[in-house]
Amino acid sequence: MMQGQVISFAEEQKRDRAERLAITTLGWLGREPSRIGWFLEESGIKPDFIRAAASTPGFLWGVLRFMSRNDALIATACADLAMDPACFAEALQVLDARSAEPVVAQKGKGRAGLPPRVLFR
Repeated sequence: MMQGQVISFAEEQKRDRAERLAITTLGWLGREPSRIGWFLEESGIKPDFIRAAASTPGFLWGVLRFMSRNDALIATACADLAMDPACFAEALQVLDARSAEPVVAQKGKGRAGLPPRVLFR
């Protein structure tokens, strides 16, 4: 959101719900080593840097974007968390991070000298 921009209470509530969904989803990913490993692999974030990455613009949007790329993953998360799959698409729109800086692996370096993958816009 741009500085000085006024948002309605309803918009603020939508954003809060979308952020909570992304945080809950990240926690869900973290409960299963293979899932969080897949997320880290796709995002290019090193495990040691996930806390730092989590505070960057677009991170929560990136969590939802990761989920939205796999219907089976969303279905499993929704079953485990008792949520409607449509919540992900709605939250992704609310947290649209077009103006956010990308999150890349460790100061622009990918694994083993490969270029980083940018999951977050």
